[in-house]
Amino acid sequence: MHKRSLSILEAFITFAVAGCWFFALVVFLLPKLQCIPRINSAVTWFITGYLVFIPLLLYAIVRVVNEGNRGFSDILSSLAFKPMTKKDWLYALIGTVVAFAGTGLVYGLSIVATRVIGIRAISPSPWFMTIEPFYGYTRLLLLVWFPMFLCNIFGEEIVWRGYIQNRMPHQYSWIVNGSSGSTMIPSLERWYKLSWRHAHHLA
Repeated sequence: MHKRSLSILEAFITFAVAGCWFFALVVFLLPKLQCIPRINSAVTWFITGYLVFIPLLLYAIVRVVNEGNRGFSDILSSLAFKPMTKKDWLYALIGTVVAFAGTGLVYGLSIVATRVIGIRAISPSPWFMTIEPFYGYTRLLLLVWFPMFLCNIFGEEIVWRGYIQNRMPHQYSWIVNGSSGSTMIPSLERWYKLSWRHAHHLA
């Protein structure tokens, strides 16, 4: 197995490029897809999602192959694939429970704050996404969603943790990964909304 080290700058550049690509798709491509007559709103996001997550997955694979990993087992090893231990399963279970409980708490507090203070409730969907309920034959669209869901989970995890974090020598590289991923898109979103308002104000 061959593996090269990544600096914090290289990791940040990768996050920046991926974040800008994702943001460009939801700002420029997604609205055009949503304007197509008689297309389910979910399909517009599925198409956009495939264009985001498949490149992430391919990027990680191409990079590890370029490092000299040719065999399937070498590629998996270089992306930190390994059997989960009992400790890993315990962490995964605790993390899942905490995540669900935390999400429920946040939405519960949001509902209370809306009723008591009158502030706008938190939306479970991002600002760019509108998905209609699935009825009748439209439930078949879940067959289109499921591969994208897998590409989402595996694509993100393989790039951020399997490739980038696995190659950063710093002990606390997970902090760099987490902070970069959680701040990149919100920062771009804020910049876009401010630019949009400024442009319309000048008009």
